[in-house]
Amino acid sequence: KHGDKLFDGFTDLLVDNLEHCLREGYEERFCQTGVGWVSRELFLANKNVAVEFLERNLKYLSPEGLRYSLEKASKQEKKRLTAAHKKLHTT
Repeated sequence: KHGDKLFDGFTDLLVDNLEHCLREGYEERFCQTGVGWVSRELFLANKNVAVEFLERNLKYLSPEGLRYSLEKASKQEKKRLTAAHKKLHTT
């Protein structure tokens, strides 16, 4: 929850690693849950970065991964991103 307070560039490095996990192993359940847990905590450190990350990667997230990611998000963000996810995966 401290983001770049740990060291300069921490948040960017974290997001790069999350994206790599999703794009290289996105079908694996534990990859999805791990990304969900970490991105959930990213909401505490930097909500804007978390939202941008999720918007860019909705197509790679499973419903379970997205659910974990959105645990710390506002009701409005949860509703918007869940609807966008459903639209991507039903068309």
